[in-house]
Amino acid sequence: MKKVLALCLLLLCLPLMTGCSLQGIADAYGFALETLSNLGMRVTQQVLGDREQGADGLTGSYRAEYTDFRGKEVIFGSASLGDKAGRKITIRCRMQIDAGTARLMMKSGREPARVLCESSSLYRETVSLPAAANYIWVEGDGWTGSIELDVT
Repeated sequence: MKKVLALCLLLLCLPLMTGCSLQGIADAYGFALETLSNLGMRVTQQVLGDREQGADGLTGSYRAEYTDFRGKEVIFGSASLGDKAGRKITIRCRMQIDAGTARLMMKSGREPARVLCESSSLYRETVSLPAAANYIWVEGDGWTGSIELDVT
């Protein structure tokens, strides 16, 4: 609770400390995104599959076999301001669900999290990223199966 209160006070004071210039506000916003990201969603350091992560944290490839997987693995993601705004990424996924349920999810900017794929199928989509937090993860509930994910 103390961390949340301190963060709220920091977020309220940052524009005042930056002199309210447009660049100052943008920098404060970027810092706030990074801080909120650290409190919330993080890319899982150790994943169950094989991950090759791109330099930006949001691209790469991931291959995994799951047996009765329950939980969530954040595979790719980052929270930054500027260079990702308007950038397009292509998400390609082949998911196999032999038992249980599984979903490939994405959270991008202020949009609510959305399901990209939740069936044994091929999925492909090109999305334009906002200058904000962007995450891709898998969720499973008793999931036995596999996933092949490429984000370029």
